[in-house]
Parts: sequence; structure tokens; C-alpha cells
Amino acid sequence: MGWAPLLERLTGYTSVGLILLGLPYGLWHTWRRYREKALALVGCALIYPATLAIRLTQAGGETAQRTSAFLFVAIAFVIAVGVVELDRTRRVGRLHGLVFTVWASVIFAGGVIVGWPGWARLPEPYVVGADNRSIEPQGIAAAEWVRDYLGPDHIVATDRTNRLLMGSYGDQRPVRTGVSAIFFSIGYDQDGQTFLAQRKIRYVVFDRRLTQQLPEVGIYVERSEPDAYHHVRPLDPRTLTQFDGLPGVVRLFDSRDIAIYDMGVLYGAP
Repeated sequence: MGWAPLLERLTGYTSVGLILLGLPYGLWHTWRRYREKALALVGCALIYPATLAIRLTQAGGETAQRTSAFLFVAIAFVIAVGVVELDRTRRVGRLHGLVFTVWASVIFAGGVIVGWPGWARLPEPYVVGADNRSIEPQGIAAAEWVRDYLGPDHIVATDRTNRLLMGSYGDQRPVRTGVSAIFFSIGYDQDGQTFLAQRKIRYVVFDRRLTQQLPEVGIYVERSEPDAYHHVRPLDPRTLTQFDGLPGVVRLFDSRDIAIYDMGVLYGAP
């Protein structure tokens, strides 16, 4: 979270500017020479400016990032056509090779910077709510334990990262909405009881590391959670111990960081 270093920001903005600078010339010559064969590529390249606009919104940022992998195939082709045409007409002269090398290098580096935050570019230690940086052996082992010892296809409530692991490695059915009713509750209140009973949640997976760091992506469990994208302090540790001591509720698994509770007693599950 926070601002990227100044050099990274300048490189990112410059790369976008260079792409926008080269697109019109490349699009014109692509359309003029290859309109029948490259119509789809031209259309995809034209979408790129629109993705820059939706990056300004919270929901659109992720969409723009995911589409860039496909759009840059078209952008690369269009700009390459423009570069070849420029070389053919010799409008840049002997500096052509050097200029293009610098241009392409800035675009490449800027694409990495704009597409991935600093914490996601290299494999480093676990970080809360950080997508690939949050996928680590302990969470995978907990999901595999649930699959092997409790069986597949149970309804599970957990945070955003463990939801991915429980659904993939664990072969469970994680609940995607409403989970903040228990993860942001200091005690076992009526909202939490209603949520668990209505959804027939069999297991709740708590990760104690959520009480130690702020989430890099801005959310712990779901976009509708309290203070989503504006958290100023980690989860209260009391939220993760609210089930301890409740009659019939059993803590089946505890790896120090991850605890799994059996909530079947709430609706008479075997």
C-alpha cells in the first residue's frame, strides 16, 4: 500500500504516453495495409485508451489489469507496423535503432510497473491480503487437511485468501458474501449466528495473521466489509477467538496461525 517510488511512477506514466503517441501512426498504417487481416487487432488496440480511464475506479483497476495481457498483443503488432513503416520511409535516420530501443524498453518496464504493484513482482515472505504473496505452504496444508480428513464439498466461511485455497486445494464450497458478519464481530452476536445458520456453514477458517497486518489489496474478506479499502488497523484479535468455549463448537485444526472450527452443532449436522 502507499505510493510507489518516484522513478517507478515516472516510468509508468511515460510508458503509457509512449504507447498513446505511437498508436495513431501504427493504427493508420495497419488499417491501410492490413485492414482485411488485422481488423480484430486494430479493434483491440483501440480499446486500450478506454482501459486507462477505468483504472481510475476501484472496481475497474483489476479489469484493466487483466485485459492488458490480451490488448498488448494487438498494441505490439500495431506499433511494430508503425515502426517498420517509419524505418521504410527513413524519417528518423540513423538514430532510429537507438530511439526504438529506448522506447521499447520504457514501454516494457512501464508495463510491468503499471500492471503489478511492487509487492507482487517477486516471490517474498507472506503478506496479508496480497494475492500471490499470500499463497504459502501453511494455507495450502490446511486446505489439503480439510479435504483429506473432513471430506470435500462442505460449506466454509473464511477470508479472501483462504477462500481461494479451500476452494481449490481443499475442494470445499467457500461462501463469497456476508462473511464480514463474523470476521468483524468482537463476539458471537446475533448477526453472526443468523449468518452461520442460514448459510449452513459447516466450518469456519480463521487466519490469525489477519490481526497483524493491513491487507495489501484493501480487503480482508469481501468488498462489502466495513472500511473496505480504507483500513487503518488490522482486525481485532478478539474476532478470531469468538467461538472458543461455545457449547458444541469444536476447534478441529490449529497450526498456530490457522484455526478451523466445526460449526455443525448450530443446525444439527452430524
